Amino acid sequence: MYACKKYRVYLSDEERDYLGRLVSTGTNKARRITRARILLLADESKVPGKTDKEVSKTRERFVEERLEALNEKPRPDKKPKLSGRDEVMLTAIACGEGALPIF
Repeated sequence: MYACKKYRVYLSDEERDYLGRLVSTGTNKARRITRARILLLADESKVPGKTDKEVSKTRERFVEERLEALNEKPRPDKKPKLSGRDEVMLTAIACGEGALPIF
């Protein structure tokens, strides 16, 4: 038995073409290409029922955000890798200003 899907993806011709080009060029981030492939597979206007419960989050984001769903969102549970002070020090070293800032 199949559960009723809450989010159904119906791509327009333009969206399908855009996603197809994005997947075929290979010049984008891997996660973005993966999401594009998921959306192409989930497109019910071409192949009804071609879905999987593991792609439901991407399907949901597309229905709510359209092609913006391809973009990476900040993750709230991730802390910055550098503190503000560390970032200033790294910038000073990278720019080769000579002396490091004094805190």
